[in-house]
Amino acid sequence: MPGESDKHESLFSYGTLRFKAIQRSTFGRALRGSADSLLGFEHSMVRIEDPTIVKSSGMTHHTVVKFTGRALDEVKGTVFQITADQLQNADEYEVSIPAATTKPEKMPTRLSAT
Repeated sequence: MPGESDKHESLFSYGTLRFKAIQRSTFGRALRGSADSLLGFEHSMVRIEDPTIVKSSGMTHHTVVKFTGRALDEVKGTVFQITADQLQNADEYEVSIPAATTKPEKMPTRLSAT
């Protein structure tokens, strides 16, 4: 019987998790993904407080998204198939987002490819 870590999850990324260096430090390898769009959302920016993330990404602000519900709004990104363990790694990486922003969570969404 396959273990929990063998199950695959879809991870949509619109920001730094698309960078190969971030993938290697977060997952231990570069990921393969496919282009997609998150419908009904728009971009917003928040300052990165963790100096380690600033150094590894070269960015001082983190792109976040907020739900608008407007059909014409979309956020372009990449969908990766990862294991449940790797999803936990992604969640730990995203903890560096300041507490005032929306924390990563599983939520029903509509991607343009589905």
